[in-house]
Amino acid sequence: MQDLIADPLEKRLQELQWYDRVDDVHPPGDCLDGAHLRDQTPPREVPEQFYQARKKLGDEARKLPLGALGPFVNDEYSDVDFAVYAVEAHGMPPRLLLRQAETLRERLLHVRGVKKVEIVGERPERIYVNFSYSKIATLGVSAHDIFAALQRQNAVSPAGSVIRRARKSLCASMGRSMIFKRFGDTPIVAEGRVLKLSNLAQVERGYEDPATFLIRHNGEPALVLNVVMLDGWNGLELGKALDAAEKSLGNDLPLGVKLTKVTDQAVKHSRSRQ
Repeated sequence: MQDLIADPLEKRLQELQWYDRVDDVHPPGDCLDGAHLRDQTPPREVPEQFYQARKKLGDEARKLPLGALGPFVNDEYSDVDFAVYAVEAHGMPPRLLLRQAETLRERLLHVRGVKKVEIVGERPERIYVNFSYSKIATLGVSAHDIFAALQRQNAVSPAGSVIRRARKSLCASMGRSMIFKRFGDTPIVAEGRVLKLSNLAQVERGYEDPATFLIRHNGEPALVLNVVMLDGWNGLELGKALDAAEKSLGNDLPLGVKLTKVTDQAVKHSRSRQ
């Protein structure tokens, strides 16, 4: 990781005009680099330096070892969450709760003074394909045939597999162009015959398991909406605008869906002035 990924990326960052140093951390399978500019860097030059860093890292990405993902650049680290909301609904499937969160996000983006709204805690959907080696071998189909058919759909990306005795489970990320009901109709070509995936395996819809990141609010599964304020905006004015928006948003939510404010910087600002 150090020799093949971290060092080449750091050498490109050293080309920046106001480069100071890079702090790197290497957890298993990851490479996290924090780029620092010199203290005397003119403030007006900072956005340009990060733009150049993104370009240089993008050029170097083509030279990284096969299978490496990224680099992914976060140059919005200075954004501060002004208000945080929890969206929850007891017993609602995660994908439906996400739809409600996306609707709320769009509504909050129209509030004056809001720069952006991020949804945190989404649990990615997965399609699980369970098949028996003995069954597909009897039909003259190999696991490679199934992999190849799924890749040809250009709608999924491999997300892992689990082998349990004589059975194997494939896990694939759901593509936007792939409808779950049609997933079982994926044609599998083997020995001159065309078979449907559903004839060879059990296709199930599910979620990332184990989940990478989960959020609970008062013990209930939830999603979080992080609201970021526009640069230079009055925080007290944004707080009032969000309070007004909450009233209409709460009335429009489906039965059982709750929007709860977790933190609010406007309240802290008003207390500090008193």
